[in-house]
Amino acid sequence: MESQSETTQTVSALKLPVLKTRDYDLWSMRMEQYLTHTDYALWEVIVNGDAPAIASASTEGPIPPKTAEQKLARKNELKAKSTLLLAIPDEHLLKFHGIKDAKTLWEAIKTRFGGNKESKKMQKTILKQQYENFTASRSEGLDKTYDRFQKLISQLEIHGEVISQEDANLKLLRSLPLAWNNIALIMRNKSDLDTMSMDDLYNNLKVYEAEIKSQSSSSSNSQNVAFVSSENTLQEKRLFGTNFFGTEHDYLVGNVSNPRKTFAAIVGGSKVSSKVGLIESLLNKVEIIILGGGMIFTFFKTQGLAVGSSLVEEDKLILATSLQG
Repeated sequence: MESQSETTQTVSALKLPVLKTRDYDLWSMRMEQYLTHTDYALWEVIVNGDAPAIASASTEGPIPPKTAEQKLARKNELKAKSTLLLAIPDEHLLKFHGIKDAKTLWEAIKTRFGGNKESKKMQKTILKQQYENFTASRSEGLDKTYDRFQKLISQLEIHGEVISQEDANLKLLRSLPLAWNNIALIMRNKSDLDTMSMDDLYNNLKVYEAEIKSQSSSSSNSQNVAFVSSENTLQEKRLFGTNFFGTEHDYLVGNVSNPRKTFAAIVGGSKVSSKVGLIESLLNKVEIIILGGGMIFTFFKTQGLAVGSSLVEEDKLILATSLQG
């Protein structure tokens, strides 16, 4: 059983939530949690304002509390009010300092920072725009992206805007940088995406983060496509690119059986479906495969690149992604 000293240390270690003027709803929830955990009697005073009246209208001033109940009520009232004042930023303190009791103070803070119907409507509109425009920065990493996205979802829920699980998951996947396109495409095609929690999705993505960072640091910025592996790791294939659009080179057939180093293959064609067998047969035989022709746009689309009205085999996107793995 937890000792009294341990309980006191736990309570004292809690940090008083300080009001951020644009985050009143979140602060009010945090404040309720803080007070109900540290001293529930203070929260009751704030909510109910049920401290026994001890003031007098006589010229002699307030009547001091006499009974033990009055003294405790007076102590809790003063402590609740002081706790709320400590949570108010310095620049707003003078406005609220003269309020006499904790319940009135709590309501005044809500009126000042909680906003009215019109301001809440405007804030909700702004949050919806932020959700629609949400994108991840290449430099911030998966953790910070997920934290920002979670906070945005929570703020929308506070304002009554409910985002379905599938929509939230799809939005997070589409917001990731280009380096994540192949992984995001696989995740988007999962059958349980509509029921998968965001935490589960995040943990699934986290598995690939180190690999994505490694690829990003070594990949080219040009818009080209080739399958590449180093001489020491021939089984590892990486996707980068070229704007080379050519036909199959004649020497490809004659040199497959006795390749020279470095050995590259150039494959062109209008459709992935007509070349998939050739590409798969070359993966373990060459160091580089350079793709050209119209089929390149199917690979471009898996990377999130613009393809305009060019031919894309929609039913081969997953296949194209797997070939890049």
